[in-house]
Amino acid sequence: MKKHLSIIIFCLFYLIFSLITFKSYGVTTDEPLEYASANKLIDYFTSPLNFSDIKKLYKMPEDELRHEALLSSYYRGHLIPHALLFSKDSYFELHLLNMLLAIPLFVIVYLTFFKYFQKWYLSILAPLFLFFDPRIFGHIPANPKDFPFAMWFLILICLFYLLKDYQNTYIKNIILGLSFGLVISIRPLGISILPIYIFYLIHNYYFNSKSNFKDNLKNLLSQLIIAGLFVCLTWPFIGANPIRNFIFYLFESSKFTGWNGSTLFNGELVQWNEIPKNYLYVWLGITTPLIHIALILIGLINFKRYYKNSLITSIFFGIILNLIIYSTVNPLIYNGFRHYLFLITLITFLSCFVLADTVNLFSKSKYFKYYLVSIIILSLSLMKDFVSLHPYQYIYFNELSGGLKNNGNKFDTDYWFESRIEAVDWVMKNTDYKNESVYACNMPYILEYYSDNKLKVSKDIDDSTISICDPKRDIEKEIKGEVIKNISRERVTLTIIKRLK
Repeated sequence: MKKHLSIIIFCLFYLIFSLITFKSYGVTTDEPLEYASANKLIDYFTSPLNFSDIKKLYKMPEDELRHEALLSSYYRGHLIPHALLFSKDSYFELHLLNMLLAIPLFVIVYLTFFKYFQKWYLSILAPLFLFFDPRIFGHIPANPKDFPFAMWFLILICLFYLLKDYQNTYIKNIILGLSFGLVISIRPLGISILPIYIFYLIHNYYFNSKSNFKDNLKNLLSQLIIAGLFVCLTWPFIGANPIRNFIFYLFESSKFTGWNGSTLFNGELVQWNEIPKNYLYVWLGITTPLIHIALILIGLINFKRYYKNSLITSIFFGIILNLIIYSTVNPLIYNGFRHYLFLITLITFLSCFVLADTVNLFSKSKYFKYYLVSIIILSLSLMKDFVSLHPYQYIYFNELSGGLKNNGNKFDTDYWFESRIEAVDWVMKNTDYKNESVYACNMPYILEYYSDNKLKVSKDIDDSTISICDPKRDIEKEIKGEVIKNISRERVTLTIIKRLK
């Protein structure tokens, strides 16, 4: 127990931090639909399907129909705990649950580092790096899709390493099989975990003569059977026609049918069908923390030291593979890189591994103190941004790109409108809200939720005295009035509050 005291202390700190801050995070645009769909999935599993249920489906609009539990090509099985534990309208409690469900990631990466380095002070770096990466943490409380996928993608790769010498084959196959099923279901790109695992097995066999390649392939087959059963049992859409519907899921879902909006990219408003092919690469360049970039470069320079490491080379292979898939398929992505958030967790893991390894290797070098000072300075800079952007850490931009100040008006920032929560709080404290009527550019029901239904929210701007809007829609809707408050970070406006004329 003593040797793992650091991760216990970290988890206690994270638990306290979660309990203190969980009401600070706003509701994202996708959350209501995701939690509602998870509740429908529970209803599907607990109630017999009858003709009256099917008749209702015929009368639904297509946009609603594609989210019905019986027909949806979007997986919601990972949200079953949310549906069982909380009402879909208890958003703050759901945010707390999301934060607590991230603990397995912190523990698994710690154990992975500890198995390799056998030193607690190097192992604790892994959860610290993931926690203090603004673009990762910013998605934990209120992103019920992209972060769970990123989390389980990294956990599964860590399990390849943690379970490689595990003697109980049956338990090992069940754990990996269920994890495969979860990763492949949440996002179509989860299928890339299979070539990554095969690469890991081949690499481990080549550099480690103790591994039995034929047995590993037999185990992989068992794991895929378990994964297939898991997917069919928890996902009605796949269970209805496993082969054809799974093929549809892989190829059609990459187009994100149903979204035809616009995104701000390099100062221009770009429509969904005109998003450039370098979109992901630009976002990775301007949002990856400088400390991660520096450590990845150090790792590439010293690649000879790592090429025999099956875990590290597999993660590196996974990053390259998914960038090749992106460049080849050119899927529709928007809202920054959130669909590729799992790449950020992989990059963060790699950079932290390089740091831990170099500290372990060169700690007695006379130049080590200069290296350590540089790392501390870069870490403090990242922590400063983590604090200053709270609770909207996902709007972070790195130092090389000029930070949020330089990019706030060129790229999407608060694309999920979380800062509405701060806007409502300001209106409640600084206006005679009982005699006001508030207009919201979108998500008016969220304003009611934040105000505990004390705020009068109107869908008609002509009947309203105050507007709460993001800069993009404020311009599009030509809302006229006096700006009485800007919700901002680092002088970049996230939400505008106006006294209407």
